[in-house]
Amino acid sequence: MRITVTQLTNYGGILDDEWHDLVDHARAKSSDLLLLPEMPFSRWLAADHTVVEQQWLDAAKTASDWLAVMPAFAPTAVVGTRAMAEPKHNVGYLVDGDATSDVHAKAYLPNEPGFWEGRWYDAAEPSFETFAVGDAKVGMTICTEMWSFEHVRSMGRSGMQVLVVPRATPGETLEKWLAGARAAAVTAGAYVASSNLFRSGGVDLGGMGFVIDPDGEILEVTSSADPFVTVEIDLAVADAAKTTYPRYVFG
Repeated sequence: MRITVTQLTNYGGILDDEWHDLVDHARAKSSDLLLLPEMPFSRWLAADHTVVEQQWLDAAKTASDWLAVMPAFAPTAVVGTRAMAEPKHNVGYLVDGDATSDVHAKAYLPNEPGFWEGRWYDAAEPSFETFAVGDAKVGMTICTEMWSFEHVRSMGRSGMQVLVVPRATPGETLEKWLAGARAAAVTAGAYVASSNLFRSGGVDLGGMGFVIDPDGEILEVTSSADPFVTVEIDLAVADAAKTTYPRYVFG
């Protein structure tokens, strides 16, 4: 399976400068799965402490418009998150050909300067189920949720082969996120693929998408010079990892 991760520059929701390059990259690399960052279709609203309801509604409408153009990536499947108006959630989606489905809604929300997510939208009931992308069994944690290792382990036990983590994380915390993702990969015995926003809405979101193997080895990272990277993974490696240390110790 070939997975593409990204770091997308988002100045006020303008993605057009990079979008066509990303489409070309996914096609040239014969990518099976493209992971987009957390809510990239509008500026990062959670940077503002004051909530403007119409801005959230506009972001939800813009996201719906962007989803309508995702079939341009076919046969590459696209996974990411979007603002939803009703219920008022941050929702993970899968676009596979002409079919679009919601696969997860963010349940654990930060609420602090730059990331006032708990003010802007509602937390969903925790539900972490895997979904199919081609032959792969995929799970999703949206940004902060990656640290909920009990859910990461549970999805690993259910056979998850790839954990996707769309993010909006600041530049000064990138090493912490990389360390956490390596721990998540080892915990689940699964590949971890993550894409991040880069500079959005006045917040220093740090970019750096990455792919990590089930034993915590970093396979590839994005950078300003290479904002899109594609990695070929072996799903059988994730299956085998479930039987090795430390996974087997915990059943």
